[in-house]
Parts: sequence; structure tokens; C-alpha cells
Amino acid sequence: EGAKKADEYGPVWRGKSKVYLRKHPICELCHEEPSIATDHIKPRALGGSDEWDNMQALGAHCHSKKTGSEARARRVSQ
Repeated sequence: EGAKKADEYGPVWRGKSKVYLRKHPICELCHEEPSIATDHIKPRALGGSDEWDNMQALGAHCHSKKTGSEARARRVSQ
């Protein structure tokens, strides 16, 4: 089980994600690269919500690094 594609979240999430990315065009972690993904700070798989305060806009590098780290943590905890 890897990261979910935006389509798997449905139209409400896709709309909310587009709004968030327009408001946050720069990665909120590195503050350098353009944001390309709206990320759940606390993953939905761990009880995170789709609320605004659980979102962050990430660039490609930061998003890849975060999702990879989360995947490794899930494997270790199993």
C-alpha cells in the first residue's frame, strides 16, 4: 500500500487541494521549490483529516521524501 493518487480521494478533496495549492504556491517545508502536492500532515491512514489545518503544500522533492519516510515507518511498525 503506497501513497494514494489524488483521484482516489474524490472530487471534494481534489477541489480543496487545488484551492490550497493556489494559496500556497511554494513548498511549505523547504520554501524553495514550487508546490505540486497537497499533503496530509497526519496521514489519513493514521487518523488524519481533510481539514485545512492538516494540510501542507509540498514541492516534488519534499513530498517524495515525506511519503518515502512514512512508507518506511509503516513497514517497520508492522
